[in-house]
Amino acid sequence: MGADGVDLSFYASQAFLRDWKSAFPTMKDCAVSKVDLLRRRAASSVDWLHHYDTVELPERLGRCIEIEIGRANRLIARVDGADVTFVGIGDHEITGGIKNRLTGREREDAVDPPLELIEG
Repeated sequence: MGADGVDLSFYASQAFLRDWKSAFPTMKDCAVSKVDLLRRRAASSVDWLHHYDTVELPERLGRCIEIEIGRANRLIARVDGADVTFVGIGDHEITGGIKNRLTGREREDAVDPPLELIEG
């Protein structure tokens, strides 16, 4: 980790795990490379979040970022400090519908993400 960076911890919501299970292999491959980039950006700079669009949500649901993973596909993650909880993966429409999935307890109810996603 760089002197100013952040060491991220990754988690996954149950909804994300369902999405991941049904995602096409190419979408998964793109997500793996983007999560690796996310980790490297966070490790090198405290400003890593500025590289990502924020999903507009009510404040009680926390902060979510949208990670483009190729073409119109997106990986949505809830961010709380150094904790990153993946909450959805799918085509661009997932961004608009994500607030209907969120409870505000994603981190508390989260489990380990798929190893292939975080270990590349």
